[in-house]
Amino acid sequence: MRRILRFAVSFVCLVGCVLITAAWIRSHRIRDFYEWSSRNRNYQAFSNEGVASLTCSSFFSGAFAPHGGAVPVIPGGVFAGPPAPAPKRLLGCALQVTEGSVYVGIHYCSLLLTGFAAVSAPWLPWSRRFSLRTLLIATTALVVALAASAWPR
Repeated sequence: MRRILRFAVSFVCLVGCVLITAAWIRSHRIRDFYEWSSRNRNYQAFSNEGVASLTCSSFFSGAFAPHGGAVPVIPGGVFAGPPAPAPKRLLGCALQVTEGSVYVGIHYCSLLLTGFAAVSAPWLPWSRRFSLRTLLIATTALVVALAASAWPR
């Protein structure tokens, strides 16, 4: 039974990797977007030049029905107005928090590596017992990673 479950999890993750790869290739030719609003927030999801991003803003211009579309990608982009400050980047992910809005961008390569890790995870041998030493090492590694990400640059 476990073997069938391993095959099922690996197959589902592998199909997800194929879909992520197709979206990655498409994002270099066509910019996909989808927008929707709630009572006091606007949400936007984009796929452009190898990055999947989500923006949540409190700048409310009125309620509108969810809509989306696709436009050709213009290298470098053409936008009016002053350039926005660059978001903070870490391991293929970008995060920018400004007054009234939040931007999160994830490179498709990071999503693909996570998907491949999920494909192979069920096949790795796992120990059923953990020692106190293993717990302390894992906790220390987590604290070091969180401290490194919070350290001012």
